[in-house]
Amino acid sequence: MTEQVIEKKPQTNSKKILRFVIDNSVTLLFVVICIFGIIASKEQPFILVSMLLERMTRNTFLVLALLIPVVAGMGLNFSITIGAMAAQIAIITVAYLKIPSVGGLAVAFVISTPIALILGKYIGKLLNRTRGQEMIASMITGFFADGIYQMIFLFMCGTIIPMAGGFILSSGMGLRNTIDLMKDNGIGKSLDNIVSVPFFYVTIVAGLVVVAYYIWKMKKESPEGFKKNKMIAYIGIGALLTVFSILVMFTKVLPHKYALLKTVNMSVFTALVVGGFAVFNVILLNTKLGQTLKTVGQDKHIAEVSGIKVNKIRELAIMLSTVFAAWGQIIFIQNLGILNTYGSHKQIALFAVAALLIGGASVSKATIGQAFLGVLLFHTLFIVSPKAGLNLFGDAQLGEYFRTFVAYGVIGVSLGLHAWKTLIMKRNE
Repeated sequence: MTEQVIEKKPQTNSKKILRFVIDNSVTLLFVVICIFGIIASKEQPFILVSMLLERMTRNTFLVLALLIPVVAGMGLNFSITIGAMAAQIAIITVAYLKIPSVGGLAVAFVISTPIALILGKYIGKLLNRTRGQEMIASMITGFFADGIYQMIFLFMCGTIIPMAGGFILSSGMGLRNTIDLMKDNGIGKSLDNIVSVPFFYVTIVAGLVVVAYYIWKMKKESPEGFKKNKMIAYIGIGALLTVFSILVMFTKVLPHKYALLKTVNMSVFTALVVGGFAVFNVILLNTKLGQTLKTVGQDKHIAEVSGIKVNKIRELAIMLSTVFAAWGQIIFIQNLGILNTYGSHKQIALFAVAALLIGGASVSKATIGQAFLGVLLFHTLFIVSPKAGLNLFGDAQLGEYFRTFVAYGVIGVSLGLHAWKTLIMKRNE
């Protein structure tokens, strides 16, 4: 008998586009919702851009802290809340000792790191005992840790822990609800104020870099079909960004509401810290440790047979995630300039996870690009929802309800899809 070789026909561009739409349906839906929200809110462009830029620089680090546990097959780490608590312990210490500005910020990073490492190790051990249920276990762990945190700062400070002065409530027990980090040359805005430049100077450079990179890449690879069209689209976006930025910064041809965009400043140093962390993630995942994390995430049994200490690697993934969450919370709080002692950490896991999922990630796969895109879309929705609700229905509170619904809804849908896919895979084994 002669064997017949069946060659797979290459997919047409229309099928590739359809596949792309299906695979990124959640992200594309949120792009549409955000565009509709921006139109409905009638928000001034310079306000929207400045608020979004500030949220991008202060929130992205926390979202990136979720990536390593996903790569290691542990799902979405809701226990980053505990890393945030470690950061707040450090911030309270620095504020109480009145260590000023950048020096205080550096001390906060130093204090939070060992606390987060120790807590992360114990969280990792717990999650190793709840294999297959890591996400719900990490969520419950966060709630449990919050109870301990509240007990320490509500009942132990001023009594068992010797603290006095303006930080303590008039009863002599418990910390105040809010701590002003801008007062007495505190750490508020200390990272953001190191270097600040007009945002559209940065976009001119970014646009030119994108155009130059993809032109070079097209010449080097000579791509065809869908890939070529994709590169041309990136070149077009980069060119449009550059032209628009030049018009904003150096001409007066744009309407007044767009001309005001030149007043938008960017905290360059904070952005570089976030960008550096993203690069660190890329480098880490291409090292031997990164390959080990991927192996554990893909198949724990094969990893164990290969001699990998799976439990140790999983512990390490959670320890790193907890430390990075602590650092991200310090960046977040210093940007706000005020610490809500009992509430600043409460929803960071929910919002970080929701942002990552909106960017196109899943329980089992997440990338840096999805983290950045998710933060952009999620916080655009956060900014425009109240005004859109007010303009459409006469009630800004409806916008607040909608964005809360979105945060919980996207997590619920993602977990449901993951459970469905897992069930299908088990049936096909």
